[in-house]
This record gives sequence, C-alpha cells and structure tokens, in this order.
Amino acid sequence: MPSQTMTLRSVKRAAALAAVSLLFLAHVPLAHPFDQTYESTVEALETYRTLIADYPEDLELRYLLGDMQIRAGKLDDAGATFEQLLTLDPGYDMAHYRLAEVFYRREKYAEALTPLEKMKDKSLQDDKLIAMATVFLKLENPRKALELSRKAIETDELNPGGWLHMGLAFRDMGETEKAIEYMEKSFLMDPAQPLVFEWYDELLEKHRTPAQRLEILQRLLKKIPRDYTAAVRMKDRIKSLKGKMEKEPGKRTPSKNGKNP
Repeated sequence: MPSQTMTLRSVKRAAALAAVSLLFLAHVPLAHPFDQTYESTVEALETYRTLIADYPEDLELRYLLGDMQIRAGKLDDAGATFEQLLTLDPGYDMAHYRLAEVFYRREKYAEALTPLEKMKDKSLQDDKLIAMATVFLKLENPRKALELSRKAIETDELNPGGWLHMGLAFRDMGETEKAIEYMEKSFLMDPAQPLVFEWYDELLEKHRTPAQRLEILQRLLKKIPRDYTAAVRMKDRIKSLKGKMEKEPGKRTPSKNGKNP
C-alpha cells in the first residue's frame, strides 16, 4: 500500500501537470503549437524543471520538458533533454523520435537518421518509416524515400503519410502524373492538412491547364468538409481561376449546359 507521503507527492505532481496543460490549452491552438505567448512558455518550462527536480526518476516528465522546449523553439535545450533521457533509458523510442525531430529542425538531416534507426517499437514503425522518408527527401534521395514510403503502405494502405511521401518522391524524380495521383489520394484521406493541398495544387498549377485545374478543384471541394482550411483555400482558388478565365479569350468558364456563354 502506498504511503501517505507518496500519495501526496503523486497528487502534487498530477496537479502541477494539470496546471501546465490548462495553461497551454488556454493559449495555444492545437494545430499551431508555436503560437503560445512568451510568458506561458517560460512558466510551463519552469514548472517542468521544478517537477523534474522533485521527481528525477520520472522519465515522462523529462520527455514532456523536451516536447515543450521544441514547441518553444529551444532546440539545443530540447536536444540535450532527450539525449539525457536516453542515457537513462536507451529504449525510450519516442525520445529517439523527438531527438530526430530536433536534428531535422536544425537542418542536420543526416544526423536525424541515427536516432530513427535505433527505434525498435513495432507500433511506431510506420512513424519511423515516414520520418526517415522525410529525411531522405531533404537529403535529395527520393528513391530511398519512395522505398520507405512503400514499406509503410504495405503495413497500412490507409496511411496518408505513406501516399504523400510516395507522391513527393515521384515529384522529385520528375514523375509528375504519379506524384499528382498519390498526393491527391493522401489529401482525400486526410483533408485536414492544408500543406498537402498546397503541394498538390502547386503541381496542378504547373502541369494542368487553368480549365483542368478548375475542374479538379471543384471535384475535390465536393469531397471534403467545407469548414477545413484547405476547403477555404480551395474555394478562393476556384473563385480566382474563374475570374482570370472570364477575362481571357477562349478560356471562359463553361455554363451549366457545358457551353461557353
């Protein structure tokens, strides 16, 4: 049975963590983790450091500190935190993953591969493969990125990250039609990612006529929730395309009966 002192320590720890969580929920949109105010960041980081001093054996607290340091843009500090955590537990796979993220954000792409290669947890293998594919794209090795992305899809055909990275690899290899096909597939699987739409539409703009691009965007818009950021951007592009085509002879948008007015 736990002692009264241990119970009290656990309650204090839980209360402190809850306070940090509420602090960030109040200030940070979940999709934009870098938007927190300077004051809330400093307060949260100090809270985690205090908790770690009180509970040095708690590795989760060290992980959460490193996560917060990444969010705050303190990449050197985050790297040191995850490296220290891994000296205490070399098998902490998520710490390897986040250390790789630190290297990636610092544009040390080759170094990011080392912690990823050390990950052993089978439940994280898809994440590992996609992360490595991302790194190889930065290292200008799209064929290796393609190989890793295919492995991720072999274990989960509904993995939007796998299809996306296959599309990006084909894009970098100059195989535009496959790139468009796979990036559209990824986007429809997860339309909540506006950056994927931007990459996809960039290809459409370069490799489709305005009329073809308009038709594709109108088709896609029917398949995704209208309140998503990508849907809002898509509607703006459609409006802009229609306006430009109306002004250009021979490129006017078709009427409902399929003929130009």
